[in-house]
Amino acid sequence: MNTLNRAGAIAAANPEKINELFKGLTRIEGAAINIRGVMFEMLVGHIVLKTQNVSTVDLNKQISTEAGKAEIDVIGFRAEAEIKCYECKGYEVKRLITVEMIEKWIDRVQRIRKYYSQIQVYRDRKMTFSFWTSSDFEPKALECLLYHKKRNTKITLDWKNGRDILAIVKEDKLNSIADVLQEHYLRHPLAPETD
Repeated sequence: MNTLNRAGAIAAANPEKINELFKGLTRIEGAAINIRGVMFEMLVGHIVLKTQNVSTVDLNKQISTEAGKAEIDVIGFRAEAEIKCYECKGYEVKRLITVEMIEKWIDRVQRIRKYYSQIQVYRDRKMTFSFWTSSDFEPKALECLLYHKKRNTKITLDWKNGRDILAIVKEDKLNSIADVLQEHYLRHPLAPETD
């Protein structure tokens, strides 16, 4: 509090310093958003390993095809039967997933599917792609997801919002993960009150 009082006194004497303070704050906020995203990917990796019937999990896998590169935030393998890929967005509760985000993800999904279909040991495995967010989806984004789910017969598409993920965690009694999700993702200071 003392630091803020001193900063306020300096800003009162030199108003141009306010802009410098905001620039510094913007850098801190940007770093916090990045850390929030990375931490959410780690949480999802743990949740996937504990609850989604996979034997191994990897984070931030990079793949490359002639169509371009793609990153898989979390990938899980179920023996030799299935590959599960998770897109993770650890957003604050009021920042919703847009239809544009879903379209970009669907494009990456197709590149990832093609990549694994060209590798002999993975060619016949079932592929599941899930979009997990700590926030929620705009209505048009949900429509887009439903459209692509019906249209894609070679893969399974799935999605979860923050409340869905919390339900999975609570069902499997991952209490410390539930606490982290609630405190750092679902109970944002600006979020509406829920039960």
